[in-house]
Amino acid sequence: MTVIHTSPLIFLSKAGYFELLRVLSAEIVVPIAVRDEIYAHGELLSGGQIMLI
Repeated sequence: MTVIHTSPLIFLSKAGYFELLRVLSAEIVVPIAVRDEIYAHGELLSGGQIMLI
């Protein structure tokens, strides 16, 4: 399991490398605070989905 923070998530998404996260781990955890920060600033994730567990 990999935990990711806001900056690398946004960078990978905007650079078109979001799929590289799957190379790191089959399971990526996005903390709720990170999700809230992304939504608050209107950052769009190209092809990415955030699933709360």
